Amino acid sequence: MKLFKLTAIFITFLSFIFITDVSGAPKRKDMKQNSPDLLAKMGKQVITKKEFDARIAGMPAESQNRLKTEQQKLDYFDSLVQADLLALEAKSLKIDKEAAISTRINDLTTNLLAQEYLRRQLTKLPRITDHDIEKYYNDHRAEMITPPMVRAQHILIRVNSNGKQEEFNAAFNKINGIRKEAVGGEEFGKLAEKYSEDAANKANGGDIGLFTQDRIIPEISQQAFNMKVGEISQPIKTHLGYHIIKVNEKKDAKQLTLAEASPRIRTFMENKRNQEVMKKEIDRLKIKYHFVAYPERLK
Repeated sequence: MKLFKLTAIFITFLSFIFITDVSGAPKRKDMKQNSPDLLAKMGKQVITKKEFDARIAGMPAESQNRLKTEQQKLDYFDSLVQADLLALEAKSLKIDKEAAISTRINDLTTNLLAQEYLRRQLTKLPRITDHDIEKYYNDHRAEMITPPMVRAQHILIRVNSNGKQEEFNAAFNKINGIRKEAVGGEEFGKLAEKYSEDAANKANGGDIGLFTQDRIIPEISQQAFNMKVGEISQPIKTHLGYHIIKVNEKKDAKQLTLAEASPRIRTFMENKRNQEVMKKEIDRLKIKYHFVAYPERLK
């Protein structure tokens, strides 16, 4: 049981371990075994309390929250030891010198440094204020509208698009029979659970949730947005086979308030600003490092 637990934690943190270990684990011959900062020693490599705490502090908040108790920290410590021992053995076999592995190690280092440099640059930027968001909202009010939406259930009888005509006829007859049951009063959700061949939603009664016109198969979308609430469609043919749908709710287009639109606007403005900053920085670095490229040689 403990082995399984450690293995799960080992897998959870493995990518983080390797990323933080790329620059080289600490090697100190002179660290005494009775040093209060020493947690483990293997060969010339050590794990210290300071470095252990630094690893946790450098993790995302979600990962830190899984390392609150003493047992969680002990399990994580065990996963570090496992990773370090395996890595030491890999180095003794010179696996890290193999071209493919060496390239991956360099890629990990490059990505980590690039992400950290960019993070530090972005944290210097001024925060997008509520005033900025309100101005954007007023300037783009016409865009701050949620489109019409429909909530529906559906039942699918599959037919291969290359199937024979007899297969299409059989599927049509089956879906039409199911429709007659639904129109006759049988609960649509129970019919979906019993007959539908769409594994993604048959278990929840064929409910496909709220959707906009561009978020679903066009043949179904066109039908759904022209139906009344409670109405059950005629069989609809698509590339998947034959469907019937029941419309349960319709929502008209709605103008978003400033409060409703603010989170979306903030995310959009931050992403746009960050992309602009990154582009300027890349352009600057291309000049600084005399960047040249020959993409035509990739052909």
